[in-house]
Amino acid sequence: MNLIETLGFEAAWSPYFLVFLSTIYLVFMIMFKNKIKKIYFTVSIILIYLVKGSPIDLYSHFLFSVHMTQMAILFLVIPPIILYSCRDFEILNTLNKFNKPLLSLFLFNGVFSIYHFPIIFDFVKSNIYLHALTNIFIFILAILMWVPIVIDRSELSQMQKIGYIFANGVLITPACALIIFSNHTLYDTYTTMGGVMNSLRLCIPASAFDTIDSSFIDRILTMSKLYDQQLGGVIMKILQEVIYGFSIGFVFLEWLKAEKENVYE
Repeated sequence: MNLIETLGFEAAWSPYFLVFLSTIYLVFMIMFKNKIKKIYFTVSIILIYLVKGSPIDLYSHFLFSVHMTQMAILFLVIPPIILYSCRDFEILNTLNKFNKPLLSLFLFNGVFSIYHFPIIFDFVKSNIYLHALTNIFIFILAILMWVPIVIDRSELSQMQKIGYIFANGVLITPACALIIFSNHTLYDTYTTMGGVMNSLRLCIPASAFDTIDSSFIDRILTMSKLYDQQLGGVIMKILQEVIYGFSIGFVFLEWLKAEKENVYE
C-alpha cells in the first residue's frame, strides 16, 4: 500500500513542518560552537522529522504499534539527545535549579499513562489542537524528566541517577501491562471506522478523504487489531528498557570519569 500515492505528498511528508524544523535547526546551528554537539542536535532534528513529519506519522494513525514506537522515540530518545547537545547552555543550568526530579518523574510517567487511558486517548486523537498541545506538553515533561540525568550539575548523585532511571522503568510498566495483557481492543481510534477517520483528520488534507474507506484501512492492517495493540505495548516496554539501560551505562561512565579526575587531582 503506497500511502504517498494514495493520500498525497503533503500528507505523507509534511513539508510545512519540515520548513519549521529547518528554521529552528539553522538558528541553533549559529549558537553551537562544538562540532560534536552540532552532530547530536542534527540527529535530534532528523529524528523529530522522521517520527512526526515522515510517513511514519501517517502510519501511526493506522497502526497502534507504530504509534507506540513513535512515542518511545519522541519522549525517550530525542529529549536526552537534545539536552546533551545543549548541556553547556546556561538556561539549562538555571532550569535544573528549579526542576524537582521526583515531581518531574511522576508528572511525566503519570501524564503519559493517563494519556493512554482509552477514553482520554480517543478524545485527544479526535481534536487536532488538543492532540498537538498534549504532545507538546508531554514532550516538555519528558525534557524535565531527563534534565536530572543529562545535565552535569544535577542535584542527584550518580547512584541516585541510576535509581531515578530505574524508577522511570517501574512507573511506566502499568500502562504497558494494561495494553499488553488486555484481551480486547481498547482504542476506538484504531478499531472503528469513525475513530480512524477522526484520527486521520489530524494529519491529512480534507481532499484526501475521498480515497479512504474500510477496505483501504483493512489493506494497511497486516495483523489483527488486538495483536497490533499488544505489539504496541511490547514495543514500548522493550524500547524503554533498552533506552534506560543505555542511560544507566551513560551515567555509570560519567561516574567513572569523575572518579578518575578526582584521583588525579
